[in-house]
Amino acid sequence: MRLFAIKDFTVWRNSMKPSKSSLTIITISFFQKQTVSRFDQFNAIETDQFNAIPSVAFVSRKYQTARIHPNCHAILTEDKHHYSVPYTYVSKEVEISYDIDTIEIYYKMTRIAVHNRARRRHGYTTLTEHLHPKHQYYQSWSKDFFLNKGHQIGDQTSLLMIQIFNQVQHPEQAYKLCQGVLQLAKKYGYHQMENASHICIQYDLISYKRLQNILVNYLKIDQMETTPDPPVIHHENIRGVEYYNSLN
Repeated sequence: MRLFAIKDFTVWRNSMKPSKSSLTIITISFFQKQTVSRFDQFNAIETDQFNAIPSVAFVSRKYQTARIHPNCHAILTEDKHHYSVPYTYVSKEVEISYDIDTIEIYYKMTRIAVHNRARRRHGYTTLTEHLHPKHQYYQSWSKDFFLNKGHQIGDQTSLLMIQIFNQVQHPEQAYKLCQGVLQLAKKYGYHQMENASHICIQYDLISYKRLQNILVNYLKIDQMETTPDPPVIHHENIRGVEYYNSLN
């Protein structure tokens, strides 16, 4: 048979399919030289192997790996949301198993944390008992907490922190930046932090890296200004400026 078009092939293929009545006849017909049919074998062997249809709909789960941050949280990449684990697992690599409702975190096949899934991007879901006793102050972090800390340093630092909060979509995104500002103030001193914050605000340089660079360069300039002039050396073999001026 020669087929010259897709339409001809389709007609030929459909003609080769057995009809429903033909399938029924094949199913109930006995095998050659036997008194049993396919339908009989199905009822005798396979019917009892069927399980009941589950009463609960199947829920698919997804998996990802993550590393526990120093603040005792792992981030679920899909939602950009942070979930706490016991502080003893800081810096460990864990596996996160999650579905539409639940987050389960495993370390070496042992479940170490379970949370209800939250989809608030850049948010935190935290159990206080997961935090190290020395780090439970993280729970007190808020916008007011950092603005009060900034005000203790000075007005310029407080204004800088306000600018940091204004440029982020969620307050939690600013917490680490503001904590970094406090650490820099502790390292370089309140006076230099106030000057550096003023420069950041004046020139719209609202970032941790730029603030740090300003503090480092400000410290270098301050050290240069306070460095005493080298002492003048007096010796009979050193003629000095006056000698060469007298030659003119």
